[in-house]
Amino acid sequence: MSTLTSVSGFPRIGQNRELKKIIEGYWKGANDLAAVKATAAELRAKHWKLQQAAGIDLIPSNDFSYYDQMLDTAILLNVIPQRYARLSFDNQEDTLFAMARGYQGDKGDVTALPMKKWFTTNYHYLVPEVESAAEIKLNSTKPFDEFNEAKALGIDTKPVFIGPYTFLKLARTPEATELELDKGLVNAVAAVYVEVLAKFNELGAAWVQLDEPYLVLDKEPGDVELFKTLYTKILSAKGNVKVLLNTYFGHIADVYETVNLLGFDGIGLDLNEGREENLEAVAKYGVASNTTIFAGVINGRNIWRNNYATSLGLVDALKQVTANVAVSTASSLLHVPFSTEGETGIPAEDLKHFAFAVQKLDELKEVAALADATEDERMADFRERGYQMMLESIRQTCHEARCDFDVWFSERSLYVKDETGSSAVDRALAKLDELGYLYKDEAGALWFRSTDFGDDKDRVLLKENGEYTYFMSDVAYHYDKMQRGFDHLIDLWGADHHGYIRRCDCLLYTSDAAD
Repeated sequence: MSTLTSVSGFPRIGQNRELKKIIEGYWKGANDLAAVKATAAELRAKHWKLQQAAGIDLIPSNDFSYYDQMLDTAILLNVIPQRYARLSFDNQEDTLFAMARGYQGDKGDVTALPMKKWFTTNYHYLVPEVESAAEIKLNSTKPFDEFNEAKALGIDTKPVFIGPYTFLKLARTPEATELELDKGLVNAVAAVYVEVLAKFNELGAAWVQLDEPYLVLDKEPGDVELFKTLYTKILSAKGNVKVLLNTYFGHIADVYETVNLLGFDGIGLDLNEGREENLEAVAKYGVASNTTIFAGVINGRNIWRNNYATSLGLVDALKQVTANVAVSTASSLLHVPFSTEGETGIPAEDLKHFAFAVQKLDELKEVAALADATEDERMADFRERGYQMMLESIRQTCHEARCDFDVWFSERSLYVKDETGSSAVDRALAKLDELGYLYKDEAGALWFRSTDFGDDKDRVLLKENGEYTYFMSDVAYHYDKMQRGFDHLIDLWGADHHGYIRRCDCLLYTSDAAD
């Protein structure tokens, strides 16, 4: 079975910031809410299809938001302070916008919820304000609507939520103090997540992802017990849905043993931040037999291309402990730009080092494929990638020297045998031998009699150990070029290759095409 690939979340703003523009237009009165919803649906469809085309197995849904996922979660749980509820908007979107940016109009005058930094990122979230546990209930169909929306496109998705532990730890009272996490509040929140999982059982979801980034922070007294209480209730009612506990922005080594024993179907570990601690915890406590470790090796927070050798080393380390390893983004890709495509302001020499969200999809799939490959297959893949990188560098250098070639010829192809069982190298050697310009020395090396044409010494083509020399490729290429009908050849030599000029001149004198 091939290694699963999973994306924790995808940018929602659009390649050209379409979502930002349509929402701001709505706030200014330039367009209506129907236009906002239509643009949002177009973006979701586009982003799901991009991930599907990249071959991603677990594509996220409900990662889309008009503002931020903590605010979405507050609305999902009906954690809507009365000052916003009294505005009595006809739709949830306007309530969400009022909570996010305030509202001053015919319906009232309210300020926005406070905003705080989202962990160590440059993003922010609206701080939920819990007035009463009695008000908490399932209050939104958004996650189910978007799951069905993707399903109608033929795409099965993995719904994504902010987990209950993170929500409760980040939410505050109306007085902006930490919540008193009594039994009533904890049970009310857990009950909504149970109801959500029950609904996704009905809809046929295979996986649901619950993000718990707060789990990487230092624990206060009662935190681990809170986490256990929440998930004991939630996991006991999950039915056929597989639950992925996703963590990021650090390690969970101090609580991994507890997490591992709770019976999650998947545990997502950030192997960029907190790498060593997470690996040590897995090695120490193992992995439950029915649990898959989601290896977060594709960095969701920086713009640099992935180091495949490093990522594969991390996946291999996990596979020493368990065979159940999936490859994932370390966090949502929300934190990186959309795509390098269209980035005309960045020099090509620099851009080749970048991987934005779309490019990271390809990296994810490629790392997963290499994770399933043998060592020999991996080395062959790396050689090919190195070859392509060097070729591109050579192309760029030639272009800067105002020397652009229409056709690029691979040296390796000179050694590939055709349907007759002959290669370009074979044919060149056969021609030179026919003309009497080859001989073998006592050690078995094969030489070209270039001194017959004025060279200062003969040139070896095949070493005594059976390896061809660089000059053999030059010989085969020039012969092949002439056999393809070219009668005018221009060689461009590097500054340290002037010694090749004479020997190639000698070679051309052996050809029937030479004067």
